[in-house]
Amino acid sequence: MPKKKYFLNEEKTEILELSWKSGYSEIEIFYNSKPVAQISGGQAESGQQIELVDGKKLYLKLERSFFPVLTVKIDGKHISGTHGDPVYQLRQIFYFMIVLGIVNILIELFIFIMGYEVSNLKYCTAAIGIIYIALGYLVSKGNGIALTAIILLLFCDLIISMKTIPEVFSIVLIIKVAFLAIIMRGFRYIKEYNVEKGLK
Repeated sequence: MPKKKYFLNEEKTEILELSWKSGYSEIEIFYNSKPVAQISGGQAESGQQIELVDGKKLYLKLERSFFPVLTVKIDGKHISGTHGDPVYQLRQIFYFMIVLGIVNILIELFIFIMGYEVSNLKYCTAAIGIIYIALGYLVSKGNGIALTAIILLLFCDLIISMKTIPEVFSIVLIIKVAFLAIIMRGFRYIKEYNVEKGLK
């Protein structure tokens, strides 16, 4: 069973450990190395609140999707590094944008080296790739405008890609559509991120 450890204070004296079976069918919870609870995936989907021995309130909720997300909070605050943590989720979007940006740049490089004839949108794919990376960084800092720009740019990029990318790279279009679906949920995490940071 996969297992993950989280430190709840700077001194690293309070430790929460989670272990789970494939697909989160079963989740085991340990606090300071002592077993606290064992819950099923169905219970986690409904949301579970557990009181720890020191009175802290632990909350877990599982959201099933293409990439399942397990939200874990202590006394109403996200635990750093957990999948439901807004900081973690926005950082993942940044990583997605780095990957997508590099893919765009490599495709443009391939087109240039192979001498493919393309439309007058030459070099747009690489330029968009660079912009993706810059916008992704801003999203990781809780910038909702940057996230909106990424989504609009992805739509434009898909149109440009259909005109400029050789058929051999058609799988890239599918990847971009998948990324778009994942990125859309970023608005929720930006809102949570800014609330936790005390911003409006």
